[in-house]
Amino acid sequence: MTMFARDLSVAHYRSFDSYRLALDEGVTILAGPNAAGKTNLIEALQLLTSGASFRHPTAAELVHDGVGSCKVELRLEGDGRVLDMGLSAEDGKRSFSRNGKRCSAAGVRGVLPSVLFCPDHLDMVKRGASVRRAALDDFGMQLSARYADLANTYGRCVTQRNALLKETWCCREMLGAWNESIARAARPCSCTGWPCSTGWRAMCALPTGK
Repeated sequence: MTMFARDLSVAHYRSFDSYRLALDEGVTILAGPNAAGKTNLIEALQLLTSGASFRHPTAAELVHDGVGSCKVELRLEGDGRVLDMGLSAEDGKRSFSRNGKRCSAAGVRGVLPSVLFCPDHLDMVKRGASVRRAALDDFGMQLSARYADLANTYGRCVTQRNALLKETWCCREMLGAWNESIARAARPCSCTGWPCSTGWRAMCALPTGK
């Protein structure tokens, strides 16, 4: 199944009052002076394809100054289907929609997997393996809802275990229990990760014009 982003529109989003960006199956290049809003549009695409933003903004930060709410919409087409993804932010909260029906971020994630590279991502080369693993996990979560659930469970277990290490009353038995939980979460996560790596290779092999 092949989906393409066809039309992106924003209203009272970031630096825009209103803007519509038409897209086709080829390469789209955004050109303009600094602070014209190029990165804001890329962020809008990422929000409605991955359900998250590399900037990690609050809902209020998405809204244009002087107004109370914003709306972002993205139309996807392919294989005879049309999907309308939406995001709105108001009163410090944001909500996603799919074909007009409210959904969670997971509801827009993975339909059209996206990968964003920006200057900050040079850390993937300069820093440790954990940074590269996090980038692969982000993409894997778009490709597989099960992988996303497993990765989140594993992350929570590691966070709890690491917090326990800082406590003076921590004992070996308690650490052992958390280590077992981490191992149980990691085993299926590793097995499920193989299809994700296959998806990554398949996406990288796609021709840019089709």
